[in-house]
Amino acid sequence: MLFRSGSGILAVGAARLGATSILALDVDRIAVTAAAHNARLNGVSEAITVEHGTIGEPLPRLDPVPGRQPIEAYDGVMANIVARVIGERASAIAQAIRHGGWLITSGIIVDRENEATDALVASGLDLVARHLLGDWVTQVWRRP
Repeated sequence: MLFRSGSGILAVGAARLGATSILALDVDRIAVTAAAHNARLNGVSEAITVEHGTIGEPLPRLDPVPGRQPIEAYDGVMANIVARVIGERASAIAQAIRHGGWLITSGIIVDRENEATDALVASGLDLVARHLLGDWVTQVWRRP
């Protein structure tokens, strides 16, 4: 699953590497349209389902965002979004990953890393790798 898909580039990459069932979620309808378009352009739309939505509780807004409550449904999740959002959705993200599955977080500014890390640890995930490039952090997690 791809949480906050943006243009869909990570979903396209996953499909090209062999993933056959990818759910790409985004709260922005423009991103949803772009991700679906990019999947078609790259010939991988049969592997990627793009939806307007978020993991966990719905977001009440002017344009409401539906929530999804997947339980142990995914081998892996990619979340390329700011630490605050990862932290706010940490419990739902952890619940979406099957036991033994993985999570890759990126888009995290090092000074705010604890906003994601503390919540993910509290949600029962184990940090297995951390990569730093300038001010940006990528983390790899496992659900035991």
